Amino acid sequence: SYTAFGGNVKLTVEGGSFTASTRITLTRSKGAGYGDTYDIVFAVQPRDTVKFTFRLDPDAAKAADPRKLGLWAQKDGSDEWTFAGGAYDPTDNTLTLLTRMDGKYEVRYNSYTFPDLPTEHWAFDFMDVMAARRIMQGNTLGQAEPDRTITRAEAAAMLVNVLQANSLIDRIPEVSDNFTDVDQDDWYYYPLNLAAKRGLIVGYADPIRLRKLERMLSRANYVGM
Repeated sequence: SYTAFGGNVKLTVEGGSFTASTRITLTRSKGAGYGDTYDIVFAVQPRDTVKFTFRLDPDAAKAADPRKLGLWAQKDGSDEWTFAGGAYDPTDNTLTLLTRMDGKYEVRYNSYTFPDLPTEHWAFDFMDVMAARRIMQGNTLGQAEPDRTITRAEAAAMLVNVLQANSLIDRIPEVSDNFTDVDQDDWYYYPLNLAAKRGLIVGYADPIRLRKLERMLSRANYVGM
C-alpha cells in the first residue's frame, strides 16, 4: 500500500501487478467536486486491478446524500468526465475504487430525475439513487418506465453496474462473445457478456421472471463476497 497527501489518497496494489521499478506518479490540483482532483499516472498498465481509496472532505460530505457520491474519472486526452464508481465507507469517510485505469479522479455528487417517475412512486428512492450512481440510465428518452417488464439483458446490465459501482468487479475487463444473438453494436453487448463471464446469466435475453432474477441476484451476491 502507498499513501500520499497526508493520507487523503491510498493505493493498494496486489503482488505482481507491477514490476519493482514501475513508476507511479500522483499530483493534486483544485477540484470542482467534493475535494481535490488527483492525477494518477502508471508508467505501465497494471496486470491486476489497483484499489484507490480517497478521503472525502468531511464538511462537504455532510452536506450531501452519501449514496449519490462517487468517483468520476477523466482519461488523458479527453475532456469528458465519466462515472467510475466507488464504495462509500462512512466509518472513515472514504470512497474506494477498484480499477486498472490511471487518469484524473475526483469525488462528485450526481443527481438525475426521471421525468416519468413521481416522488410518490414506491420505487422512487431506490431508482433515484440507482440513477445517481449510473446503475440505471433510462431509455433513449431518459425515462425510467418503472412499471414495465425488463429483459434479462437490462437486468444483467444493472447487476453489472451495481458490482462495478461498488468496486466489487473491475470496470474494464475484456469480454468475449457468449451469445449467438448478441452483436457487438448492441448497447448491452458488454454488460451481458461480462455477466456471462462472471456466471450471472446464461441463455436468452428474454423478459425476466422473478425466479430467474432471484438466481441472478444470488450469483451476484457470490461474486461480491
